[in-house]
Amino acid sequence: MDNNTKQIIGGNIRAKREALGLSQEELAQKVGKQTATYIAFIEKGERNITTVDLMAIAKQLGTTVAVLIGEDKKAKTPSVVDVLRSAKELSKADREKIEAIYNFAKNKKDE
Repeated sequence: MDNNTKQIIGGNIRAKREALGLSQEELAQKVGKQTATYIAFIEKGERNITTVDLMAIAKQLGTTVAVLIGEDKKAKTPSVVDVLRSAKELSKADREKIEAIYNFAKNKKDE
């Protein structure tokens, strides 16, 4: 895997992970790795990633391999809801209220 591809994949993993409010350690545990170092090296583009690990990471991040490898440009940007979920300074109740307002506005726009 060339360095540019590793950088793209790593950056996309980091963006999705941060949008979900997960630490590198939390993601590592979810995909069966013992330390956050594995995720850190992948996000920096310093380590190749296996197909199996890429699929596991995509699943835990609620996305697809296509998004992580940069093939799905439309889905690459985190949604407003993803960003709100990562806003740790807000309480869960506040995030849920903001999400409800967002969904209400989105549904009105679609009518």
